[in-house]
Amino acid sequence: MVDANHGSTPELLRAINAAGIAYRTLRECGLERNTQDGPLLRAIGKRGYLFLTADKSIRRNPLEFLAGTEAKVGQFAFTNNNMNGGDLASAFATASRALIYLAETEERPFIASIGKKGDVRLLYDHKGPVQGRTVRVIVPRAMKSSRGS
Repeated sequence: MVDANHGSTPELLRAINAAGIAYRTLRECGLERNTQDGPLLRAIGKRGYLFLTADKSIRRNPLEFLAGTEAKVGQFAFTNNNMNGGDLASAFATASRALIYLAETEERPFIASIGKKGDVRLLYDHKGPVQGRTVRVIVPRAMKSSRGS
């Protein structure tokens, strides 16, 4: 699921489509743009969706963080909420293989960040903060070639 702000960013949506990733916007899921983060995360978890956002409070606000972890949501958060549509699309395109890899291999809940240059870092996994284990996600070669690269 793409958050309310990015669900209306055509460049990002094109990049998601180009990566072959299915997505839903809030509207497509029957949710309002102003849905509070707690209920939003519970709805995402109930549907088994992943969440793409730039909302830093979801990982920093204890109540919102708890809602995401209790709902077992896999979250990908852009680290910079001030990027324009082209920057978001570029970062997503660069990150897409790592995002797919995490989505397919990481137990939920988890939170990973997407940097402006498309670098992906796992911040929290199902056990909690990864702190000393925070590393850039490297996609195995077998997966790269199996996805057509």
